[in-house]
Amino acid sequence: MNEKISLDSPESKITHISSNGEKKTLLQHIKEIKEISSIILNKHFSDYKNCKDIINILAEKHDTGKLNPEWNVNNERKPPHSVLSAYLYLIENDKYDSILFYLIWKHHSFLKAPRYLPPQICEDFLKFLKHPDIKIDRTLQKKLYCIIKEEIIEKIKKQENYSQNVFYADLFGVFKTGDILSAKFDFKLEVLRRNLRYDYKKIRDMLKLYVEDKGLKFDESKWETWIDLSYSFKNKNLILLAPTGWGKTFAALIIALAHNPSHIIYVLPTITAIRKMKEIIKKFFKDMEVEENYFFADIEMLKKENKEDKKDEILSTELFIAKTFLAPITVTTLDQVLLSFLNVGKYHIKRYHFKNSFIIFDEYHLYPLNGLILLLKILKKFNEDFKYNMKFLFMSATEEPAYTSLITQSIKNIGKQEFLDEYKKLRRYNYIFLEKDMLDEDVIKRIKNCLNVNSKILIILNTVEKAIKMYLKLRNFSTNVLLLHSRFTYQDRRNKEELLERYDKNNKSMILIATQLAEVSLDMSFDYLFTELAPLPSLIQRFGRVNRYGTFTKNINVFITNPIEVQDYKFYPYEKDNIEKTYRILKTHPFIQNEYKLLKPIQNGELKINIGENLKDVEEYFDKWMEDTYFIYTVDLTEEKMNKILKFRDAHTTLVIPECKEKEALDILSTENKIKNILIKNLLVPVPIGWLWIEKNNVNNIGNIPVLGGEKYIYSPVVGYFDSEKIQLPSDIPVCKDSSLIY
Repeated sequence: MNEKISLDSPESKITHISSNGEKKTLLQHIKEIKEISSIILNKHFSDYKNCKDIINILAEKHDTGKLNPEWNVNNERKPPHSVLSAYLYLIENDKYDSILFYLIWKHHSFLKAPRYLPPQICEDFLKFLKHPDIKIDRTLQKKLYCIIKEEIIEKIKKQENYSQNVFYADLFGVFKTGDILSAKFDFKLEVLRRNLRYDYKKIRDMLKLYVEDKGLKFDESKWETWIDLSYSFKNKNLILLAPTGWGKTFAALIIALAHNPSHIIYVLPTITAIRKMKEIIKKFFKDMEVEENYFFADIEMLKKENKEDKKDEILSTELFIAKTFLAPITVTTLDQVLLSFLNVGKYHIKRYHFKNSFIIFDEYHLYPLNGLILLLKILKKFNEDFKYNMKFLFMSATEEPAYTSLITQSIKNIGKQEFLDEYKKLRRYNYIFLEKDMLDEDVIKRIKNCLNVNSKILIILNTVEKAIKMYLKLRNFSTNVLLLHSRFTYQDRRNKEELLERYDKNNKSMILIATQLAEVSLDMSFDYLFTELAPLPSLIQRFGRVNRYGTFTKNINVFITNPIEVQDYKFYPYEKDNIEKTYRILKTHPFIQNEYKLLKPIQNGELKINIGENLKDVEEYFDKWMEDTYFIYTVDLTEEKMNKILKFRDAHTTLVIPECKEKEALDILSTENKIKNILIKNLLVPVPIGWLWIEKNNVNNIGNIPVLGGEKYIYSPVVGYFDSEKIQLPSDIPVCKDSSLIY
């Protein structure tokens, strides 16, 4: 296997051309990968020398297949180069590393587990080995077979704790980051060189401006408390409990900076809070990149970039930075963190950024229980077995003891800081039970009586159907009435959020009708809250939207109603037992002296959560996942599968395109636009998966996305998707019933 193969020179071979015609040789490309990788290695890897040697091999060998004289960057059809690159590495090295051989071979694809027997894999490799000088004979076939079966497949499987697999996958991710940025002609990207060190005085000054801009007084003693926390818990993990509006976000960022992390990763329970959180953080880190990473992040980037001719390039780099956690600070959701650790897609360019990072888990009590259990198993495994050196801050306004117990059992070196006295200083809300359903006419009159020139009223319903019905009752009130829930297209929902922000900024009177998404996504203060009965932690979150920046009130500003459908609602979002327990607790506290009185029953464990079955389910999944991936192979995990595993509150949902948007979707997908798969996201709506099985509906597919139409479930840009057999819309509310008509 030492045959001579004719190759072009890396000094002169052009392997990359930019959109503006700039050319790059293979030698330049290799040098840039090494430079980028060195910067990243210094942030994330302690064993620099060993890491550097592996990166150098990947950088130098991955594209040698492009030196094939028949490969030309200007040709549309080029001979495959990855297989030839791997082959050249093999024949040029007597002491080759079989895993590096595998990574060079797969450097343009996912690291998928072998689906065939080794002979078929070997045959597939040879099929793409295209070079005029290479003669494929039985000796080559036999050697490749041995390498694939014994040196790759068996080597990957037979390890004590798979730390070598994690190490190789992470270094492969570092190399691929350099490879991608160099290929994009972005190897001098400033974000790579950014370190998370910051001047506390600067942050204090910016925070002071932010607070005063809201018409509030800057609390110097609270600032000192945050600074003290950052020193007290340096090099430790922390559980932080403090009231809504206390400033947990700012405290968390200050504590994180004290650890000198490689990155700060801020994890939220819902996507609705991400954009606002990014804006808040950006105010304090004006010269630091803050990115958002969630399913619709690419759509947000498109909205901000008005020049059509630059959209591809903007997304090409900015989206890569956001999606890979490359920015110094990334705001994200639980599912994106889990997807990165669960080897989904090209996980290797994301996961290593968590090494030496500081991760803030905000409102962790709202995470799905299965999601939290799986998260903790992963964090424990990667910190203890794979030396990821991550630090964590879990924070909440309504601690759930069962969740806290899970965290303290899984995370080493963790402390707890409870600001219980802060709750005792507050009585921002007084509530009463109306003992009626929210749609009752007496409740409607109460809402109307609360209206005045500048009043802001928040109404939270437990189901989308109920929220729509409430909107229909209130939409003609003499104020701005908005409906916000999950069953809108992303674009329609985004428009409503922008309108809501304008009303708040201009101090306009309004009524916001929403579902549970309002529990954590609203950084605004309402004068009155009308809410359906829900589990106590959720209610306390809802109460936190009222008189948010005050400290005391004598007036009744929260009205709690009793949802009549709890008794027979098959897919109700809350357990009947939890709602009944909450009812009993609230009835024993008809008048609250301070907000700690409501927190105390939760801390005492009066709302018990049974974690046994969930723990068993997650452990079975995690064990099966380890058998399937060995911490290196990629897995296919769709959003629906993720929901099923984690048992999200909306676990029975799927994304669809409304039938009236079908033509628009087809027009988008029929173009050669590189961002068409991003543009299509604007049209997606989450709906219950059972809707697709109703005979009265028309369901077809565009690609892998269902298109939902028919007489029963109809989409309206005003009220979202609704069941036409349960809700009758007035004729002046537009609905779209087919691909050609909106009326």
